[in-house]
Amino acid sequence: PARRPELEDGPAEEQFERVKQAIERIRAIRADYRVPPKTRLKAAIISRSTEGSDAFAGERETIMRLGQLEGLALAKQPNGAGAHAVLGDGTEVFVALEGAIDLGQECRRLSTERERLDQLLKGLTAKLSNENFVARAPADVVAKEREKEREWRFQRDVLDDKLKSLGCS
Repeated sequence: PARRPELEDGPAEEQFERVKQAIERIRAIRADYRVPPKTRLKAAIISRSTEGSDAFAGERETIMRLGQLEGLALAKQPNGAGAHAVLGDGTEVFVALEGAIDLGQECRRLSTERERLDQLLKGLTAKLSNENFVARAPADVVAKEREKEREWRFQRDVLDDKLKSLGCS
């Protein structure tokens, strides 16, 4: 088929992209916290632009259906335990997890994972602080170890954010 520029609608495509990203974030949160597929959740989307607000309002039913939601609040600040995500334009997506997962068990699981990462980081930091290792190891090996350290620190920060959003102490 030939491309027909007169049928293209840039603003509509941008709005659809916002809606698509919100649904992707909701699904990612469901997967991260192992929420069963049939469990209906509540969510909130706080848009930073009127175009975004209009897009989310216009596609509310689509977001609810594809995100397996029982409720979707728009422009309302969420409360309670849940997970947050931020889209590229600053729009916030919040998914309430209270009642959908065992918060105590999830806090223990995330805390255990964080402790494991702390131990790994402690050993790797000691290795990278050892002047003998850094001086004798090939440069590419040292670079890989430093990259591994950056990745693990990032993972730990993500876990810290998850623990905070769930209200874990």
